[in-house]
Amino acid sequence: AWALARQRRSASGPGVPVIPLVLSSDEDGFVVRSPLLPELVTSASNREEAVANARDALIAVFELYEDLGKTLPAQLRDLTPERARFEVSFSSESPAAA
Repeated sequence: AWALARQRRSASGPGVPVIPLVLSSDEDGFVVRSPLLPELVTSASNREEAVANARDALIAVFELYEDLGKTLPAQLRDLTPERARFEVSFSSESPAAA
């Protein structure tokens, strides 16, 4: 479904964009969001799994953008989800308040 994203030129090396992730906790575990891609939201019972789920969520967001004909942020247009790098920060703010 996301053939267009797969056809994008694969970025590699130090120029690969970093996607910021914000990790916060709630009563069920941990929630991951990205300020760069508001549609990227995922969760899990522990931190490691929540961050690992971010890659699957990123694939879903790329598919969503393609399906809707929406343009990705400029710094991500040549990126494939498999090559994405994440930078995780922790928030003490409740995910519901974000």
